[in-house]
Amino acid sequence: MTTTCTITKSGRCDTYGRPLLVGQSYTSSDDEIKSLWQAGFCSVTDAPTIFEAPTYPSPQQIAAIGVPFCILPGDGSTTGLQFTGSAGAFTLSAAILTNAWNALKGCWCYMPSGFGRSGYAAGWYWAVFSSDTAGVLYSDTYVSGRVTRNFSPTAFPVNLSGWLTQTTSEVTGPTGFCSAGVIGAKRDA
Repeated sequence: MTTTCTITKSGRCDTYGRPLLVGQSYTSSDDEIKSLWQAGFCSVTDAPTIFEAPTYPSPQQIAAIGVPFCILPGDGSTTGLQFTGSAGAFTLSAAILTNAWNALKGCWCYMPSGFGRSGYAAGWYWAVFSSDTAGVLYSDTYVSGRVTRNFSPTAFPVNLSGWLTQTTSEVTGPTGFCSAGVIGAKRDA
């Protein structure tokens, strides 16, 4: 941005080497005019407030989780997640997104009740992907509050098996980590 000043003292030149004359109106970059003003070579209307950094409206961060949340696919028969019968190990019939597993090496995955032919409740379970189409689901759950990575996950004591039948109903996502009123119901701004 630029600012205009009135030269009050001789002894300085403009950026091209021309002398600045007393009484001359001179327009240049904010930094150059501020330097002239601070050294006493010019007067500036609204100084010093004109030199303060402008404040621009900007987006506000509402959350910094750093841990992904996923709802894995499953139609219950041939598409989506299939448990392999070895604790919580699973495969996917197709990659979610090429190389997405690098971000999903630790994530919370939503599982509907009774997943893997078990009696486990619906909820967010810790999972670690080992490739685009394979990973292990653990018995650790996220309920609410501060989201953290699970560095010592607990394996399922039973072998999960079968195809996942994922819910098509609304799922309540992570809660309790945003300030009240920052986002509305169902994420309406």
